[in-house]
Amino acid sequence: MTNVLNAQEAFTALQKGKTVLCRYAGDGTLHADKDFSTLDQMPATVFALPNYEFCIQVETIELAGIQFTKPLSIDEVEQEQDVFLIQPHAVILQYKYSENIDELVTGIRSGFAQRDFDNAKLQYEALCSVVGGSIFEASLEIAEQPKKRRTSKKQNDVIEVKQQSNIAANDDNSLDDIIGPVSAQSPASNDVEKKTSLELSPEICDGSQPLISFDAVAAAAVSRAQKIDNETSQKNSDRKLVEEDEEKYQEKLATLKKRVDESLTPTEVNAVVKYTNSWSAEQRQPLLKYMHKRLEVLQQNKTAEQPSLMVRIQNAPDLTTLDALEIDISSLDPIIQPEMMRYVKTRRLELEKSATVAAISDEDLP
Repeated sequence: MTNVLNAQEAFTALQKGKTVLCRYAGDGTLHADKDFSTLDQMPATVFALPNYEFCIQVETIELAGIQFTKPLSIDEVEQEQDVFLIQPHAVILQYKYSENIDELVTGIRSGFAQRDFDNAKLQYEALCSVVGGSIFEASLEIAEQPKKRRTSKKQNDVIEVKQQSNIAANDDNSLDDIIGPVSAQSPASNDVEKKTSLELSPEICDGSQPLISFDAVAAAAVSRAQKIDNETSQKNSDRKLVEEDEEKYQEKLATLKKRVDESLTPTEVNAVVKYTNSWSAEQRQPLLKYMHKRLEVLQQNKTAEQPSLMVRIQNAPDLTTLDALEIDISSLDPIIQPEMMRYVKTRRLELEKSATVAAISDEDLP
C-alpha cells in the first residue's frame, strides 16, 4: 500500500523523524518514475520543484522467510487510524484506532497489529510457519467499534473549534498513518534527513513563535540540501584527485623498480632514490625494500664470481700476498682456520723453494 504525499506533507514527516522517499511524477512530456528513491538520489531542490511525489518508508522484518512491515507500535498510531489486528483463527479485524478499545491497545502493544491488510496476512502466515502450524486463507472483518457517547450540539461546536485550533497550530496531517513502499533506505539518506530537520531555523519548531509559511520551510530545506550537495561534490572531487595521484605514484614506482632491475652495481641501484624526493616515507618504503633485495642479489653474484680464499692462497704469486691472505684467515670460523693455515704453509714452502732455486740459478750465471 502506497500513500503519496505532497512536498509540505513530506517535509513535515521528515521533521518528525520519518524516512521519506521520493520519485518523479511526470509532467506530461516525461514519463513518471515507477519506483521511489532515497532523498540522496534526488536533486537538492526537490522540495521546491513541481512534479515530484513523496512517501514514507516503513521498516520491514523477515520471519520464517516471509517479509512484512514492522508491526505497528503504540507510539506511532493515531486516533481514527486504520489498524489491522491479527487473530489466531485466520481473521484480520479492521479497527479505527481508539485508546478506549482495550483489546486493540493490547494487540498493538503485543506486536499483532499492522497498517494494512496485506502485511497483516503476511505476518499471520509467518507466525504460523515459525511454529509449524497450518496456514489458512486469512479473511478481513470490520471490527465493531464501541459506541461513542452522544454530545450536545454546543459540545460538538467546542470540540470542532479545538480541533481546528490544533490543526492550525501544529500543521500536522496525521502522517503517521501514511505508509510507504517496502524498500531499503541507505544510511546516507538518513543522515540527510536528520541534518535537514535538526539544522533548520529553530523558529520552525518553537511553539512560542508564529508558524512559518511552507515557502520559508522549503527554502531552508533547499538551502541545507544544496550545502550537503556542495559538500558531497567536494568530497567526490577530493577523492578523484587522490585516485589520480595514486595512479601516477604507482606508474612511477613501476618505472623505478624496472630501473633497479636493470642496475648492475650498488651505485646504480642507490641512484634511483633521488627520483623520490617528493614522496613521503610511506610511499618510499616499497621502493627501498625492492632496492634492498636487488643489492642482495648483486652481492651474491659478486661472491660467486670471486675465487675462494683457498684458491687465492694456492695461487698467491709471492710471500707478501700470502701474508695478507693469512691475515684474512683470522676472520674465519675457528674450525676452518687450521685447514686454511695448512694451505698457507704449503704455499709458503713452494714460494720459498722457488725463490731459492732462482737465487742458485743467478749465482751460476757467468
